[in-house]
Amino acid sequence: MRWEKLQNIAFVPLVALALLLLATGYFMPDIRQALVYRPHADRIEAAMDELAARERDVLRAKGNFLAFAANEAPPHLKTMGVDLARWPSEDFLFEAIVQPNKHLRLRALPRPAAVRDLRVEPRMYVAEVSPAGAVTSRGWYP
Repeated sequence: MRWEKLQNIAFVPLVALALLLLATGYFMPDIRQALVYRPHADRIEAAMDELAARERDVLRAKGNFLAFAANEAPPHLKTMGVDLARWPSEDFLFEAIVQPNKHLRLRALPRPAAVRDLRVEPRMYVAEVSPAGAVTSRGWYP
C-alpha cells in the first residue's frame, strides 16, 4: 500500500509539468511577439523616424536627398550625424533610394541571420519621404 502512495505522489508533479509545457508551447508565439519581436520593431520604427528627420535636414541643406544602398549605409549614416553605437544595425540593413517621382524610400531590411535565429520577424519596414520633407507612408511589409 505504501508503494502505491509514493507512485501517486510522484505522478502529480509529472502531470503538472506536462500541463505547464503544453501551456508554454501554446502561448509561445504570443510570448515571443511580446518579449522579442515587439521591442525590436519599436526600436526600428524610432530609428526610421530619426533617419527620415536626418534626410529632411539633408534635403533642406543640399536641395536633394542622400541616397545609399544597404552595403554603403554606415558611412552615409555617420555623415548624417547618426550615432552608430546605438543604431540597430546588428539585425537590420538600411537603405535609402530616390524614386522616379522624387520621393525617398527608406527601408529597414532584416538580416538573414537575425531571422534564422528568431531575433526579428521576416518583415521589412518602409517609409517614404516626399520632396517637401513629409513622411507620406510608413509601415511593416511581410
